Amino acid sequence: GTGSVEDYIPPPATASIMTVQFLFFACPSVLRKKYPEGQITIEHINSLVLEVQDMPRWAKLIRYILCPGVRNENLDLDPILPWIQTNEGKRRLEKILCVCVSSISKKQKPGKRKSSPKGSIAVDDIFSEYHVLVDSFLRVLLWLGDDNMVGQKCNYSGGSRDMIHQKCQSLLMQSTCPSHSGNHATLGSKRHGTTQHLLSGGESDLIGALRAVLLYGPDGTSKPIPADSERLRDNCMKKDEKDRANLLMKLIVDSLVALIGNNDSDAMTTSFLSSRFVGEILTIPLLTWKLSPSAYARCLYTAGTSSSPP
Repeated sequence: GTGSVEDYIPPPATASIMTVQFLFFACPSVLRKKYPEGQITIEHINSLVLEVQDMPRWAKLIRYILCPGVRNENLDLDPILPWIQTNEGKRRLEKILCVCVSSISKKQKPGKRKSSPKGSIAVDDIFSEYHVLVDSFLRVLLWLGDDNMVGQKCNYSGGSRDMIHQKCQSLLMQSTCPSHSGNHATLGSKRHGTTQHLLSGGESDLIGALRAVLLYGPDGTSKPIPADSERLRDNCMKKDEKDRANLLMKLIVDSLVALIGNNDSDAMTTSFLSSRFVGEILTIPLLTWKLSPSAYARCLYTAGTSSSPP
């Protein structure tokens, strides 16, 4: 036929099978046997275990397998709709959201496999393309508009799609911090002489992910206040790190603005989310140096705008 790959919409069953195959190694489950009882438990690991070379496959899954059906008005072609009907499907959706957030907030490690000839291309440029794909996908599910255009009418509604939106919003915009303790774990590396900071919490929590990037960087080894920050000022974060933080910040701010402007949203949930945003994000040292002004522009109240900042 004359249709392109971009026009093809995989059947939901095919999309589900390919998604399960990808998640098998992206978010593995671990079997643990307790002694002496012999009880076997399954621990779901939400951590992203992808290498740099795995990212093209992840991008193809979003672009060619999930996005076409999600963006289509025909509900029968939406691969996520059947998931919301079962516990296994809900878990699959949760894992997809975890991979989405983790692929932005965490820097993937280079693998042991040999790089392809295209490996000479700047990694930061390649990853920025992946981040835009994930951002667009999440914006559709959060009703923030398609193609990164906030305010554009999104057709992802009706039927079970409303339930999917509510599920995604509860996982991505968590009203309470997933970690009940304010502490974070540290992993020391004697070989490299570095310390990796891990903020405990849900992998799909956008606010927690942004806080981790701003405090310790995508690799978890940076210091909250770099030693040479006074000299570098708004260059105290690398471009790749700042791009990741900007994307997460825009998602959070746009979600908060949408919730505040929606009369049907739960006032208590919106209040808790706003409190988390103030307490966990706006209190971070050197915040305006670590973010671009466009990332938090909607937080600033401008006379004549129709909505106030969160």
